[in-house]
Amino acid sequence: MTGSFLDRLTAGREPAPIHGMPEGYAALKVAEAAPDRAAAAPILWVLRDDRHMATTEAVLRTLRPEIGVAAFPAWDCLPYDRVSPNPGVSGLRLATFVRLADTTPDIVLTTVNAITQRVPPRARFLGARLRIAVGSVAPHDALIARLTGWGYRRTGTVMEPGEFAARGSLVDVFPAGSDHPVRIDFFGDDVESMRVFDPMSQRTSGGLETLEILPFSEVPFDREGQDRFRDG
Repeated sequence: MTGSFLDRLTAGREPAPIHGMPEGYAALKVAEAAPDRAAAAPILWVLRDDRHMATTEAVLRTLRPEIGVAAFPAWDCLPYDRVSPNPGVSGLRLATFVRLADTTPDIVLTTVNAITQRVPPRARFLGARLRIAVGSVAPHDALIARLTGWGYRRTGTVMEPGEFAARGSLVDVFPAGSDHPVRIDFFGDDVESMRVFDPMSQRTSGGLETLEILPFSEVPFDREGQDRFRDG
């Protein structure tokens, strides 16, 4: 991790600051400016804290639901703390990392604390997406290895983002940035069905045709990452 989120986002560009406006009026002006910036760098809006960021995101999505808005919160703990970041915060950060590596959203919302934290290089998240479709071939063991390498934690019962469970032909996973966990039913290495489920009752509901899984850790858990950790 060699640079802050702000350094990564504005590398090679001169940011044009927007400040000094009332919050509601600022949201309106930024929403109006978004279409003109679609082919350029995203608009970076640094807010006071996570509460203001969530409110601003809701306002922008109401004013212009068609524009792309990405939120990047700060960790809710200190680096090297005894507790890990909240799984929901980690999932949202990772979803934004991957999105910024592959595409350019119109507006990126973040906070003062978030832009001062060091982040991994962009190359780590290029193409870091795993898409699974019903009827496709997705080797069961390879999927488990990918989830482990991406920082997902294996548990007996999936309750929170970043967890997965494997029982026979079933693999439950709660992907980063997702609102619900998904139960994948395999027949050999073929994906037979996928259904979302309630993490409290574990009951399945609506079916899915496709599923996108993103990494869940900003630190790689693959063999190279483990070797670097031991050397350090």
